[in-house]
Amino acid sequence: MRASRHAVILAGGRGTRMGSLTDRTPKPLLPLAGEPIVLHQLRWLAAAGIADVTLAAAYRAADFDAVVETARAELGLAVRALDEGEPRGTGGGLRHACPELEADEGVVVVNGDLVTGHDLRTQLARFAAPDAPQAVVHVREVDDARPYGCVVVRGGRGADADRVTAFLEKSPDPPARTVNAGTVVLSGRAVARVPVEGVVSLERDVYPALVADGGVVAHRESAYFADVGTPAALAATSADVVRFGFPPTPAPTPVRESWCHHAARVAPDAVLTGGTSVLAGATVGAGARLEGVLVLEGARVAPGAVLAGVVVAP
Repeated sequence: MRASRHAVILAGGRGTRMGSLTDRTPKPLLPLAGEPIVLHQLRWLAAAGIADVTLAAAYRAADFDAVVETARAELGLAVRALDEGEPRGTGGGLRHACPELEADEGVVVVNGDLVTGHDLRTQLARFAAPDAPQAVVHVREVDDARPYGCVVVRGGRGADADRVTAFLEKSPDPPARTVNAGTVVLSGRAVARVPVEGVVSLERDVYPALVADGGVVAHRESAYFADVGTPAALAATSADVVRFGFPPTPAPTPVRESWCHHAARVAPDAVLTGGTSVLAGATVGAGARLEGVLVLEGARVAPGAVLAGVVVAP
């Protein structure tokens, strides 16, 4: 296979688990330490040698234009936001985003609500190896696999040691603790198997078919990982990015305990710890104590308030 320099970020979902936070903002544009999730992802992709990125958008697709311009100017990436027109699922969104991918060419596919610190260059190298598979999926071990897609990987040694033998989307009784960690490198041949029309799921429709053909291997790595799908996960991940940078690498001594936009109004005696971030136009009153809190643009925290691990919306 040819080494991939292309990526697709699947950013078309409505983000219903975020509740009212996504009423006017697509989930990938919600902030981590003051910058959109997707902008952090674009920096991570650029650092791994990716040169061309498509944002497969659907919900409020025009809202991605500002991030596209920032990534082009600051990172030198060839970035575009592609409006799916209607929800197509993860597989349909991918096919719509790269209809002319050559058979031996690869594309990195990343979920739009993912924060990961794994070594993408090593994952890409496995795809470009002489015995290259059709797909290389990043997997990691978790204590409870039920909320994730479960991936069964062959044990032992040799060429087939990391061969994936089953891919099961969220199950009440998963057969393994190894899960899909949200980043896969797919060949053009694999992408071509996705139907052009209709709603198609990578996880339910595409991956199991590739597994049945013996065409999927696992890249095992237990790096930082966060599925930023709920307000609690957004607050926690933002706090990690504030304290340790992106991707977060937790250490005994954080880089910083808080971040405040220069246009935020924070009382001098307010105490901000645990990775708290305060965005432009937000107000934090006198004597407030915030630990690991994300205060969004225009939000107000009353004097004396005590908050931990939450998002404060306008």
